[in-house]
Order: sequence, then structure tokens, then C-alpha cells
Amino acid sequence: MKKLFKKRQKASKSFKRLCKMGLYINLIFLCIFLGSVGYLGIGAFKQTYIFVEANRNSPVYDLLSRAEQRKIRTGQITEKTWLLANSEVDQYMKQKYNRLSEKQRTLVDDLVQKGDIELKFNSNFFLN
Repeated sequence: MKKLFKKRQKASKSFKRLCKMGLYINLIFLCIFLGSVGYLGIGAFKQTYIFVEANRNSPVYDLLSRAEQRKIRTGQITEKTWLLANSEVDQYMKQKYNRLSEKQRTLVDDLVQKGDIELKFNSNFFLN
């Protein structure tokens, strides 16, 4: 009877050890996963904005997002203000692959030098 009891105790300790080891391995994978998501998604917390006068004839008009262009067309925005840039300009500012033409890149670079374009905290990420 004692042999059986010791054998069961040994198996129980071994099982507990394996469960703890499995839990630690899962925690390590969870940390790696969350770290990877955070590292790859950190760019979503910044968004490119352009300080521009609301004018459809401006060369900067094509660099604005479609929503901002619509607001200008309908007259919702009339003064000079910070407006959301389109996704291609945003990717260019984040130094990622982009499809901007050479003319648009030059325009964005000029705006950067003048301080009329910058990356700001993306509050829309949390509010929409």
C-alpha cells in the first residue's frame, strides 16, 4: 500500500511540475506575442497632419484625406487649420513604402521644412 501511495505522490508532483512548466511557457509566448503586436502597431498611434488653408485650388489639397477634402468641398472648413493627410503621405512621413509621385514628395518635403506638416498623436484611434 505504501508503494502505491509513494508512486501516486511522485506522479502527482511530476504532474504539478509539468503544469507549472506549461503555464510558464504560455506566459512567455504571451509576452512575445504582445510585444510583437506593440512593436509592429506602434505606428498607428501617430498620424500625419498638414497645416493648410481650406482651398480646393491649393496644391496641398491632393495630399489631404478624402474626408478632409469632402469637408472643404462642402464648406465645413474655411480657415487655416491642421487637417488629416491621406494614407500615402502618412506612410511617406513614417518612412515606409509609398506611392507618392516625385512632385508630391517634393511638396511634402517642402512642408516639412516649413513646419506645416507633422506627426501627431492619433486620438481618432481611440475615439472612433
